[in-house]
Amino acid sequence: MTPSVHSLEPREGVRMSQYEVAILYDPDLEVDLSKAEDRVKKIFTDNGGEVKNIDNWGKRKLAYPIARNEHAIYVFYTVELPALAVTKVDATLILPMKLLDF
Repeated sequence: MTPSVHSLEPREGVRMSQYEVAILYDPDLEVDLSKAEDRVKKIFTDNGGEVKNIDNWGKRKLAYPIARNEHAIYVFYTVELPALAVTKVDATLILPMKLLDF
């Protein structure tokens, strides 16, 4: 079975671009952060992407409060995604999932 033109699964010949995505997690997730990180990684991979690197900066003070939080857990993901997947990934990450809400 040949994949359709609109398939988001990685395949030979599909141009993948590299992106750095910063996620600010709710500071209350510090104990259970791995579950939240796994959910974010799944969003990337389910949309044909590949997580190249994860850089966890830990809990940091925000410049100004967001959703009544003065701190957040900063995690940076370096990912490769097909161009068609960027909009879908962006929309999916906006969904509430214990990420700080701007």
